[in-house]
Amino acid sequence: MTATSKSITRFLMIIILIGFFLRIYHLSFESLWLDEGGSIRVAGHSPAEIIRATAVNFHPPCYYLFLHGWIQLWGESEYSIRLLSVLAGVISIIIIYRIGVLLFDKNSGVLAAYILALAQFQIYYDREARMYSLLGLLALLSMYYFIRLFRERRFSVAVGYLLSSLLLVYTQNMGWLIIITQNLFFPITLFSNRRPHVFTLKKWLKLEVILLICYLPWIRTFIGQLRVMDGSTWFVARPTATALGDTFLQFSGSIPLMVIFIALLMPAILVLRKLKGEMNWKNPSQSIDEFCWSFSFRDIETISFLAAWLIIPVILTYFYSRYFNSVYLNKALISAAFPLYLLVGRGISSLSRGYLKIGLIVLIGIFSLAGISNLYTHTYKDQWRSAVNYISNRAEPGDLIVVDPFSCLVNVFNYYSERSCLPGKRIEEIGVDNLAEFEAVKRESFRRIWVVLAHEGIWHKDIDWIRGALGDDYYLSRHRKYENYRNAPFTEHRVGLEVYLFNKILSWTGKDRGEREKFAAFLRKTQHLNQAKDYGFEEKGNQWDLNNAWLNEDVIHTGRYSLHLQSSKVPQQNFFILRQRISLNSDSDYIFGAFIKTRNLKGGVGVEIKEITEEVSHPYQLTAVISGDNDWTPVIGIYRPWSDSGKGNIEIEFRPGRISDFREGEFWIDDVFIIPYSSFPVFQPTVAPPVRTE
Repeated sequence: MTATSKSITRFLMIIILIGFFLRIYHLSFESLWLDEGGSIRVAGHSPAEIIRATAVNFHPPCYYLFLHGWIQLWGESEYSIRLLSVLAGVISIIIIYRIGVLLFDKNSGVLAAYILALAQFQIYYDREARMYSLLGLLALLSMYYFIRLFRERRFSVAVGYLLSSLLLVYTQNMGWLIIITQNLFFPITLFSNRRPHVFTLKKWLKLEVILLICYLPWIRTFIGQLRVMDGSTWFVARPTATALGDTFLQFSGSIPLMVIFIALLMPAILVLRKLKGEMNWKNPSQSIDEFCWSFSFRDIETISFLAAWLIIPVILTYFYSRYFNSVYLNKALISAAFPLYLLVGRGISSLSRGYLKIGLIVLIGIFSLAGISNLYTHTYKDQWRSAVNYISNRAEPGDLIVVDPFSCLVNVFNYYSERSCLPGKRIEEIGVDNLAEFEAVKRESFRRIWVVLAHEGIWHKDIDWIRGALGDDYYLSRHRKYENYRNAPFTEHRVGLEVYLFNKILSWTGKDRGEREKFAAFLRKTQHLNQAKDYGFEEKGNQWDLNNAWLNEDVIHTGRYSLHLQSSKVPQQNFFILRQRISLNSDSDYIFGAFIKTRNLKGGVGVEIKEITEEVSHPYQLTAVISGDNDWTPVIGIYRPWSDSGKGNIEIEFRPGRISDFREGEFWIDDVFIIPYSSFPVFQPTVAPPVRTE
């Protein structure tokens, strides 16, 4: 091995290590998204069930069978299931190098490997538990053996081509684009070349017939999948004229890289230098003829092959999507990006000035790494892990959790909920188009309903519709949004998850003494849950004698004290406050209030809470206000802390008596309480607090 060959080998090894590191670093940084969860769900079946499941889906079974075996060995954590795609991506770096050597030379091959190792488009899908990384690897292998068919009479080469191509079309239906490209290119080079090929047309046709025979068991299913997709054209938007440019931009990774790549595709760089070096000016026509046709895969013919590989899959997909059902997804065209990297690698290798080569290599590295860094800091996938943890930390026994659409429930929500130990919650999928199911929810009288909507803005879910369907029986208590770029770092279209918590609004209807006694008995039994003190109210400004206001008599009384105020004892006529400070857990909702009795009361009296731990105070949350003449009546409200859960305990100002325009009369306050919502009985308030958006 020459020194140059050793240097290239060392450089290739460094490239492979860099490519591996960029693909494995922070591999579980993001949650699984819908399709990745689907990969785990399908791969968790037996091989026979996998084949049956994929037959009614959009994809063949090969990837899922590979993943099934992988899970048996390494488990189904986020890290392990994505590792299979990482390995496929790293092997692709080696294979593209081998193709570059076959088509051009080692320098071109190692530069193509360098570009692939740093390609943001490839790295993104090499870090995802989907079939696209495997699709790219098998496309490279199929093309690698296709090229070797022109040069070698080895049976192993034909078997390698047949096996890789068969796995390719059984991995993703778009794999047929590679086979079509090969079949369009092979006759052209066969009949245009004046020298005999090692591999004849007859042998080629035999291989293709064998490939079709091996695919026969799936052809009927493939046609059925096309029909299913034909009814789902809404899922993939029809490509516009700008889609082709966007595809090339994504293959490149960024606008600066696209500009560099276009410059390196110029014919003067790729062809004319070779032509100039071999031109026989005494007999130009003979020189050109020898240059163009003396080798099967050299320069012009090679560039034509790579151009066909780059253009044909994209163009065929574009026109099919324009005039039939749309399947135009850049990730499904991942195999068409490799010839671009090979051509760019050849373009750099063809440059005569060493400093220019080094400068371009450095620039490509800088621009590529700048884009790759976003993969480890930005959110591109739906944040199911965070959403489920948020619900798990706040869910209570008896909650209903609704997930829409159904695919998100079975593919990802269940994956994370099983790991977050949601304690016996009933989890259902209820489509927003099914009013009857929401009516059933209302009849079952769930205390709290969590609603998780995925892909807000794409699936056109309308939370107002759900709120209307639940009617006046529920109020929106919490709302949290998880935004992300839609499953690719090449778009500004933000979508994500929405988590809503609805609490049931229940009214106190008991006016007779028996129900009041029942309520009082409940308070006695749950004294350990009551955060409010039955004594110790502060008087405002020491303007009256607190001792003269306490009475120790009343049938509803369950504590030591009840408070009695008369208008003649209140020095400030329009407003007066009695209060105490209490620490509460910010993760819980609370029922708060008191029993109030009034006599000839002009104005009104109620109970209120205000959080005082933050610099900017929040508005008071108030129970109903009563006036006139009332026997002992519970006034009840719901308090939901504003502070984030990470702050732990919060301090609130609890005002057992707030008098509004207290001009005449008297009132009694007894058994003030602040109790966690989940511990409260069925009779609850009619006034809902404002929604908390986090």
